Amino acid sequence: MVLEKEVAAYGRELSRLLEEGEAGRFAVLHGDQLISTWDTYRDALQYGYERFGDQPFMVQQIDARDRERLAQLTPAAVA
Repeated sequence: MVLEKEVAAYGRELSRLLEEGEAGRFAVLHGDQLISTWDTYRDALQYGYERFGDQPFMVQQIDARDRERLAQLTPAAVA
């Protein structure tokens, strides 16, 4: 699956991000790592392209509802 590592990393980091007040911001993930968070999708996407070029990366808005969404994909994705 494309971006499988990024989705798993997001699921793993989601609780911590929410606890730190990052809800609504945008996470940049590459491989199995959360790289950074940004206030806007545009800023996150620009950073991703500047840093990773044509390598796969993911930008995801941090949302508490993703706990349920990810659990439906794979229970292991959410700690």
